[in-house]
Amino acid sequence: MHELDRDELINELERAFEGVNLGEGIGIHQAMAIDSYAGERALEINKKLDDWKDWKEIPDELMEYGNGALSFMDAEGLRFALPAFMRYCLRYFMSSGWTTVDAPIYALARGLKPSRGELLVLTQEQKEIIAKFLRFLILEGRDYVDSEAASIAYEVHWKQHDPNPV
Repeated sequence: MHELDRDELINELERAFEGVNLGEGIGIHQAMAIDSYAGERALEINKKLDDWKDWKEIPDELMEYGNGALSFMDAEGLRFALPAFMRYCLRYFMSSGWTTVDAPIYALARGLKPSRGELLVLTQEQKEIIAKFLRFLILEGRDYVDSEAASIAYEVHWKQHDPNPV
């Protein structure tokens, strides 16, 4: 079985999601406002704060503060923010005290909903890197992340997309 090191996996992740933009999707600020039951005006204001041109611009501090945001995003928002959260997890899973490292695992464990178009916005390459990400965490992150949730996500939803399944 071909194993990836963390830096190689981050590079593959960045290539797979290169050029992905938020479009009209729900971004992190807006998702946090939804989570807080904000009114329409606050949702509009928060949408304007999600003006990132590239998901790689999302600051770590925002992901730490808004680590529950993935649960409140639509398909476009998830496609945009998920790689940022995955990259954060890969960078910091052994040293972070933040629950942010588990945020992408939980989002992937619940499964992307075909009925909401969440799987349809992902390319095959993106699905493969998600599977590799989960496989990496199962094998390398068991002492640092919720590897049980990563294992469930992998087996139930993502193993079929892994070119080198466990």
